[in-house]
Amino acid sequence: MKEKVYLYKIDKEIMLREESKIFGLLPEWRKEKAQKIKPQDSRLQSIAAGRLLDIAISRYLNIDISEVKWDFRELYPEENLKTNPANETVINFYVHDKLNKNNNKIYYNISHSGDYVAVVIGETPVGIDVENKDDKDFKVTKRFFAPDEVEYITKNLGNLNINQYRFRDVWTVKEAFLKCVGTGINTSLGSFEGSRTKCYEEGSKTSEGVIVSVKDGDRNGYDLQGKEYHFVTLRLDDGDYSLTICAENPKLILDIERVEVLL
Repeated sequence: MKEKVYLYKIDKEIMLREESKIFGLLPEWRKEKAQKIKPQDSRLQSIAAGRLLDIAISRYLNIDISEVKWDFRELYPEENLKTNPANETVINFYVHDKLNKNNNKIYYNISHSGDYVAVVIGETPVGIDVENKDDKDFKVTKRFFAPDEVEYITKNLGNLNINQYRFRDVWTVKEAFLKCVGTGINTSLGSFEGSRTKCYEEGSKTSEGVIVSVKDGDRNGYDLQGKEYHFVTLRLDDGDYSLTICAENPKLILDIERVEVLL
């Protein structure tokens, strides 16, 4: 099965009204995560993300959401977190190298920003990022990004909206790639970049390309280890948000299904 994105736009009024109900539907590990979050907006994002993840898994595998069970005994065998009824289907989902009980590899990644929560699922490692933040005065861009990216973002400064769209595009490409390879933000953001084969300026609905290693004066750059990573970016809400997915799939496309967290 190809990569699939499940997207929920938070309705704050509904989330506040139904927060207890949605929280009660979460698996225990997501409840523990959400309970630790104090800021209201961040807590609602976490609750929505937890519910969206279960919905996404059930739809991707075409199973009832009640069949999505989380079991961490393989990861933490000494804790023996659950006892399973004899014929209950228990699915173990992890970002890397873990198997579900049907021996099918499942990979997922979650992102949320502002009003959006997104989950991507695939049969190979995948990364996703959605972002709505600006880069005021391009301080992040100039400090962390590769030279070609700085030029791409800051050119034609007469239209600051376009510059911020581009910043979000580039930022989400970097985040999605790092989440795909599992290294996290510890990797230098200037050691790789997204080389675009198609972009919005050409009239496309999406921006697409591959990740390339950016060499410095000592010829050091991100080691892609002979792999080729592809990305696709879409702007949401007239450019206020950018969403990017990244995977090794050379035929990667953005297949998005918008869903609600209350079924």
